Amino acid sequence: MEIPRITPQELRVKVEAGEPVLIVDVRKATDGGKIQGAVHFPLAQIEAGIARLPAGREVVTYCR
Repeated sequence: MEIPRITPQELRVKVEAGEPVLIVDVRKATDGGKIQGAVHFPLAQIEAGIARLPAGREVVTYCR
């Protein structure tokens, strides 16, 4: 299954339009600052954390 990708600009448009997008930051805590409004689950913990994410929202992961 191919996972679609969006650019940061496309994500910004979605957020500014009020779309119910959930941003999940999968970087290590030491990799940089926190994204405002994002949920943080380091990639190594994503399987355990995925069950805690709300249903019915588009999920966008950030990994840079």
